[in-house]
Amino acid sequence: MINLMTYTYLFDIKKIKKCLDNYWKEYSKIINNKKSTFEDLNRARAILFLVSNYYCEQVAPFAIEKRTGSLKTKLTLSEFLEAVDKKKDKKYLSDPKFKKIKEYYLLIKDFKNSHVINKRYHNEEKFLEEYNKKRPAGTPELKF
Repeated sequence: MINLMTYTYLFDIKKIKKCLDNYWKEYSKIINNKKSTFEDLNRARAILFLVSNYYCEQVAPFAIEKRTGSLKTKLTLSEFLEAVDKKKDKKYLSDPKFKKIKEYYLLIKDFKNSHVINKRYHNEEKFLEEYNKKRPAGTPELKF
């Protein structure tokens, strides 16, 4: 996670993508391995929480918001998201900072959208099934 945060601070989008992809591969590998232990499943759970909830929902919007104030035309986070999502961003594309922030936003949006199915992360049901099978006695069952 330190690497991901470092690359976010540096705004190195290629390395951010690589980190996110690596976390997702590790999560998927654990979930798809029938020999994964309860400890492995807890690691997968931590990866899912850090990448989906913490990074995509909290860190990424904060990183975008911090940078939109330094654009040639200062924008709030809401204004930026609306411009990009509604494809009303042509007047900002001459600003290289805007282009880079847009690239980052689209990376995060694509990452989330490619791994979310019916408002749940891909394989989350399988994760819960495996977790509940392998949980030690006295550990609460996880549910949606």
